Amino acid sequence: MTEKIVSKEDLKKILEGLMKTSELLAPGKEGDLVLFKPVKNPEEVFFAYPNSLKPVKEFFFPPREELFKHEIREGKVGLSSEHQENRKRVIWGVRPCDAKSLLMFDKMFDGEYKDSYYLEKRAKSVLVGLACNEPLDSCFCLSLNAGPHAKEGLDVLITDLGDDSYLVEGITAKGEELFQGCGKESGEGERTRKKELEEAAKKKIRKTCQPPPDLESFFEDPYWEKVSRKCISCGVCTYLCPTCFCFDLSYEGRDCIRFWDSCSFSPFTKMTSGENPRREKKTRYRQRVYHKFSYFKKNFGEIACVGCGRCLRECPVKVDIVEIVNQCSKDKTKD
Repeated sequence: MTEKIVSKEDLKKILEGLMKTSELLAPGKEGDLVLFKPVKNPEEVFFAYPNSLKPVKEFFFPPREELFKHEIREGKVGLSSEHQENRKRVIWGVRPCDAKSLLMFDKMFDGEYKDSYYLEKRAKSVLVGLACNEPLDSCFCLSLNAGPHAKEGLDVLITDLGDDSYLVEGITAKGEELFQGCGKESGEGERTRKKELEEAAKKKIRKTCQPPPDLESFFEDPYWEKVSRKCISCGVCTYLCPTCFCFDLSYEGRDCIRFWDSCSFSPFTKMTSGENPRREKKTRYRQRVYHKFSYFKKNFGEIACVGCGRCLRECPVKVDIVEIVNQCSKDKTKD
């Protein structure tokens, strides 16, 4: 792993070079919102943001994606697919929490069953991370084996040192290639400054998530009826969550389309017979909590949450999944 000091002007030159050879996606402002989008000018890239409204998962697992289509040739029915990711893609300014979330997607889509649509996008992408010096009050990544300066899942991590200079850490060969021939070696002073910024950022994260080691004995508890009352089943927590990956399939003519779905929606588990094992809202909300804090952990060894805080910030009725999980004990259910 190499460390370099790169000026703000040098970063602009690097961005200009990347635009010529790759598709460049980076955070930009749209009104009051910060969203990742394709950029054609370095001036469009926004560095001073706490976190984007939406995670970068949409560039690997699109909200709507054509998988294949049926074709009839010479009287025979066949399948065809045109999905190909040919051009290298650089996603610039990814926060560490979003980078870690993609490692969870890897476990789902690159495990026993391989999802070629997802894997092609992953193989062609380079993730340039931006360390988080100013976490929000809703952030709780430290509780989930992550952190505002974590490198897990990234190819490069950039830290703003606050004086128009950045410490650039090459983590993988793909990442180091982006910064070849630019900047200068970091010195002890810059490395110390980076460490100070990291420690200061950690101290700003005061929200903690402490789920019980086992939720199974709590499954039938009336607690779920109480805590789910406020939820309006809108699904915004699912769509903005960097680790949610549920989807459904539908046909539009001869095209098979994959699109995001949510366990918050009442038809999510409805069967063709009309039977629905999760008719009640409390069972759907319980499923969301158990998937993240119990089932995924049992299947893959970790909690399916990275502590980004989007679900807390954007929920229209301010449901706080962290407080709900923290209070999962029977003595908390009494009104």
